[in-house]
Amino acid sequence: MPNMNSSWGFDKGFDVYRDLFEDDIVQQRATDDHERTDVPLVRAEDVTRGFKEEHDVDSDRPFFALLWSNETHGPYVPPEEHRNFVDETYSGPVDGTIDSTLDSATEEDIQHLVDLYDSEIRYNDDCFGTLIDYLGRMGELEDTLIVVLGDHGDAFNEHGEFGHGLPPHEELVHVPLIASYGDSRVESAIVDELVSLVDLYPTLLEYADVDVHDTVSESLQGRSLAGAMTGESVDGHEHAFVDVCTYDVTETSQAVRSDEWKYIRFDRGEKNASWVVRSAKLVLEKNLLLDILQNPTYYYRRFVEQDDSELLYDLTTDPMETENVSEDLPDHRDRFDRLLEEWCAECESIRADMDATKTTIEIEDGTQKERLRQLGYLE
Repeated sequence: MPNMNSSWGFDKGFDVYRDLFEDDIVQQRATDDHERTDVPLVRAEDVTRGFKEEHDVDSDRPFFALLWSNETHGPYVPPEEHRNFVDETYSGPVDGTIDSTLDSATEEDIQHLVDLYDSEIRYNDDCFGTLIDYLGRMGELEDTLIVVLGDHGDAFNEHGEFGHGLPPHEELVHVPLIASYGDSRVESAIVDELVSLVDLYPTLLEYADVDVHDTVSESLQGRSLAGAMTGESVDGHEHAFVDVCTYDVTETSQAVRSDEWKYIRFDRGEKNASWVVRSAKLVLEKNLLLDILQNPTYYYRRFVEQDDSELLYDLTTDPMETENVSEDLPDHRDRFDRLLEEWCAECESIRADMDATKTTIEIEDGTQKERLRQLGYLE
């Protein structure tokens, strides 16, 4: 993925860092990704191939490998032989891009988008299976900790929107986190406690026999989940937090979740003349005018109709987050708002400590800039 390019410093700490989108086999493949014709499509099979080519099977050194598959990211264009869930009789406008679904989508259109997404997942899983088979043939499967996770989900009109970079409802933040280790005494186990992706780092350190407190500062927010695979109880979080900075003119949002409750707040501000001017400026800066003209209903619902600045859901009775009870339960709402304020202050403190040692990366390559812009990561 261009947004994880080694040029931006993501290769720091790795002996080998492979920018797969620069591979000849990827560059030579037809890259007609609808309107993103300049972005090479790295497929799941490329990720598996890249690992096999770089993996030193003769080395006795332990290895750490990060494999980043972009397969279930839009556009959803599964290979022809992996369109397992697609109704081939569908003749509507949806072609796998989010833009083709934004406005006036019927239930059939949305289902077709979901079918394409599910087929992408199946294709990704098949490629991951070939990787597992490879580790087995190399005799390394029983001594390798394998972790599968997602960085975000995608929305399919559960709350009137599609894609991601949206308010942190469950369809976007409740992601897979699956771990397997060859010598585990537990064949399978489900952790019911509330956990977070910030727990992954200390979990990996524990499996590598590294003392967390010897390697990181006391500001580490996660906790190890390693005991779950040997049948031990896991000390889950009382609360999990989310911060969302979106890529278009919508507001930023934060959320805090407990086992029973979910609270989301937005930085919307008052919709006055200043809001109109600020929004118009962002539309021009981010080249959104054509999208708005093509999908006026979608953008109207998203940026004009939405008035609630705070959302509170009782997940025990409303797991799909359909009924906002923030006005009915102000004590609950205010308690979660205070928790968010405390968490944001903690993050600011951590960020201030990191700023003292951070490295600034300047993006000078025009091609790389354009690829990031087309993917939505640059204005």
